[in-house]
Amino acid sequence: MKNKVIILLVLVTIFGLYLNRSYSRIYNRDESQISDISWQNPTIIKNPNFQNTVKYVALGDSLTVGVGTNDRTKTLPYLISQKLAGQMSVSFVNLAVSGATAESLIKNQLNKAVNEKPNYVTILIGTNDLHSLVSVEKYSEEMNHIISYLIKNTQAKIIMFNIPYLGSDSLIVFPYNYLVNYQVERYNQVLTKIAEKNNVTLIDLYKPSKEYFSKQSNFYSSDNFHPSGDGYIMWSNLVPSKDL
Repeated sequence: MKNKVIILLVLVTIFGLYLNRSYSRIYNRDESQISDISWQNPTIIKNPNFQNTVKYVALGDSLTVGVGTNDRTKTLPYLISQKLAGQMSVSFVNLAVSGATAESLIKNQLNKAVNEKPNYVTILIGTNDLHSLVSVEKYSEEMNHIISYLIKNTQAKIIMFNIPYLGSDSLIVFPYNYLVNYQVERYNQVLTKIAEKNNVTLIDLYKPSKEYFSKQSNFYSSDNFHPSGDGYIMWSNLVPSKDL
């Protein structure tokens, strides 16, 4: 009996260490590729065929900052701005902050966005909430507040992105791949309901990321979590021109 208890304790310890190390590796990511805060300075992309300039504001976390690429023109907001510039001149401001959650977006980005008097706003937030174990209910409450506040205080066209499935198979291993996927789907159900209730455009990043990122390694940056420039380009191609 004593030997069985010892064996069980050893197995539990080994499994516990596996869970701990496999979870912690998700957070041991190198975000040093992007540290240039000037990327958040206002940028104007001119279209000589249009005199009027629209204002576009991007809100979010490291996925909107562009962590994973050292080429500003391959970040998601810049690529969307280029799409807009095919129809008009664009002034855009990237207010995103690496590590941001929906709660910190409300505190640090939302009023700044309103003060910019934007014509377009994009929002990609929730990955850090998910990994910080924020409840679906709390995330829903905060996202409802963000969208309601923007609708009430701006005339902007609002475009939300749902939460992509991120993390290569070598980074997020069993059982966390299933747990992360389950929680991402629950968060995305929240975003779908909010988009439908408020008639807001919702772009699906989840299905394409889950399907293609694991098959094409060039879509991930060196940290195996954030997209590369190619990954961000793929995401921007999911935004139809008719939704801009």
